[in-house]
Amino acid sequence: MSIMSGARDTLATLVFEQALRQVRDRQLERVRERRPMTEAELHAAERDAALSAARHVYRDETAMAMGIASLPGERDHRKDYASRTTAAADMALLATHRLICAVPIVGDPEHAVR
Repeated sequence: MSIMSGARDTLATLVFEQALRQVRDRQLERVRERRPMTEAELHAAERDAALSAARHVYRDETAMAMGIASLPGERDHRKDYASRTTAAADMALLATHRLICAVPIVGDPEHAVR
């Protein structure tokens, strides 16, 4: 693996972290609107965040810009994503995200005093 491939893997983790932060922001906004996200909506948003990050970083344009590939189609991006060096970091990031999401939010009707 080249240094640039490792850098791309790290970039993918950072992009994924940013996408998960946006999911938490959306979750907070929905609670403030008194329309909290369901568990299914939250998991769908997390899945979309992961897919969006992968599509953004593991593509021809990024590979060519980083010098990983010189021509479009030269790399198998699905294989590159599957063998990324940061898979464990991504799972730790998702686990941390889920712990943060489990913290009660002021105003969430599910945690209201009854």
